Amino acid sequence: MNLFMKPARIGEVLDRSFQLYRKHFVTAYTLALILMGPLYLLQNLLLLNDASFLPQDGMSVEQSFERYAEASNGLNGDQLNVGYILFLFLFMPLYLVFVAPAAAASQLHVVLAAAEGRAMRIGELLKRGFAPYWRITGNSVLFGLIMIGVYIVLFMAIMAFVFIFMLLAVGIGAGFMTLSDDPFGGGVAAIILFVIVYLLLVAGVTAGLAFFAIRFGFYLPVLTLEHGSSPLARSWKLTKGSFWRVYATFLVVMLVSSIFIIGGYVISIGIFKLSIIGQILYVLIMLLALPLILLTYGVVYFDLKGRSEGADIANDLAAVDAAERSRAAADERASESFAPIERKETETIDE
Repeated sequence: MNLFMKPARIGEVLDRSFQLYRKHFVTAYTLALILMGPLYLLQNLLLLNDASFLPQDGMSVEQSFERYAEASNGLNGDQLNVGYILFLFLFMPLYLVFVAPAAAASQLHVVLAAAEGRAMRIGELLKRGFAPYWRITGNSVLFGLIMIGVYIVLFMAIMAFVFIFMLLAVGIGAGFMTLSDDPFGGGVAAIILFVIVYLLLVAGVTAGLAFFAIRFGFYLPVLTLEHGSSPLARSWKLTKGSFWRVYATFLVVMLVSSIFIIGGYVISIGIFKLSIIGQILYVLIMLLALPLILLTYGVVYFDLKGRSEGADIANDLAAVDAAERSRAAADERASESFAPIERKETETIDE
């Protein structure tokens, strides 16, 4: 499979990603199972730390869903689930910093091996995924800090906007009441306006986070596949002018992946209720989504790289062409300036 072809449209990128997922499913899924499976399994076991191994006959499906929703909020009955809370705020962040980037890098090497037509061995892919480990870890921490900073800035902007909007809310609502003969209708109009503003606010925050996540987020393939320097700056350059195309691509992939996630949730609880065997099944089904997301990540990177290198070549050719034109124009001006001197010398000789 040649992934270094001409720049692809969104549909072509998705098609290449699904082809990779189908042809190399066993390899990609095994990598996800080895590196991310333990994290998800531990999360679910801590979430339901009082679950039995097999489904309980006395618990209905509805009760299972309610219990799972309650446990997701860190509650175990009327008490806090301390183990799960520590997992969320201590163990998971450490795992995401020190292991998850290497897990993603190993999937990127699946894409590279497929592009080059090389054989894939799990051990080799794992080894390549962890090299260069400390550069990957350091840049992952830096990327995380950037995203936290972006989130804080957006949060502060939202708070300022909400404060100003709340000051104006009473006046806006009173204005609708005054303009409308029906107070109820004016109140409904004000509520609709508030809902629209809220939705626009959520969309703006999501787009803001997505923008910086995409612009800086391709640092990992730059490190693992290019072994380049300044990976965050390189990622920013690669994604220049491609944000909406990349955003649309991942939006489609995330929608497809949600089928596995939601489907696994419904199947595991609907059939096995709150049992350990059900949680194991849920993790196995949920992990089906991870290789698809990461393989698409790799395919998008190669598409961006092809576009960037193509643009660089075009710019170099244009620069060379401009230099040749400038040189030709300078030669022409020089020849024109020497022409009167040559004619004068010729006339002198004739005399």
